[in-house]
Amino acid sequence: MISYLSLAQSTLTAGKKVKWNFRIINMGDLGTRRFRMETFLSTGENPGSASRLLQYKDVESLPVGGTILFSGEAVIPRDTAPGLWYIVIKADAREAIRESNEENNYRWARIVIVEPSDM
Repeated sequence: MISYLSLAQSTLTAGKKVKWNFRIINMGDLGTRRFRMETFLSTGENPGSASRLLQYKDVESLPVGGTILFSGEAVIPRDTAPGLWYIVIKADAREAIRESNEENNYRWARIVIVEPSDM
């Protein structure tokens, strides 16, 4: 499960970097095998067809009760329209691990993309 997600800034300009931190905890009864985490820029709280993959990371394993802290950053694409967007982190993005609760595998944070200033 992803226990938290924090962003360095919540208001950004397209073409600039967004930075984030998050934590994954294995709350299951078994250690995991390899899985992929993905970070998206999305128009909603769940990544959909209009989402853009910003970054991914493969994790080799996570023992029972294990915790991993991650930091990441990516550039918001220059053609991103101003308005409300979401940074969405999805653990086990390829659904490689069978779980009793798949709903705790993602977390989102709102960001606002603003027009660049002329200054």
